[in-house]
Amino acid sequence: MVPGGSSRRPTRGEPAQYPHRDNDSWPHLPPTTDSVLVNAMIALTPFTERNGATHIALGSHAWLPKQNPTADQLRQAVMSPGDVLLFRGDAIHGGGANRTGDEGRRGLSLSYCVGWLRPVEDSILNVPPGIARTLPPEAQALLGYTAHDAASTGGGMLGLYENGDPRKALSR
Repeated sequence: MVPGGSSRRPTRGEPAQYPHRDNDSWPHLPPTTDSVLVNAMIALTPFTERNGATHIALGSHAWLPKQNPTADQLRQAVMSPGDVLLFRGDAIHGGGANRTGDEGRRGLSLSYCVGWLRPVEDSILNVPPGIARTLPPEAQALLGYTAHDAASTGGGMLGLYENGDPRKALSR
């Protein structure tokens, strides 16, 4: 799986993904006990040990930043279609190796990050305005068709479009 919900074809014979923390995409952030994102891995087909179900190191969100898991600290999230694995962005995880040779695994990876942080994937480009304008306002906001206003707490505005609210792109 590719973070951010890629629509790649199922992986057959693919090697294991290196165990990683998604929070490491933003190395400039100071260490914190809070995660800046939460992931939802949704199985669309069975996730099995043999076809590469996601590995996760339980409790690794509380480990030191450079600590790596040993093989016995990794567990596979074997799931049926419709099952969801929720995990913090500071938990160590990675896709497993597909050892089947002929069986793919398809899933949807959704990452929700704090509003003041630029996401890994630019969702606003995945759903063009013509389609986004037909969605409810809550879905438009999750896709990035809204600004993050932190002015009331001493912050600023983020996610602007032409120096204003991105929803104006939906009114054209």
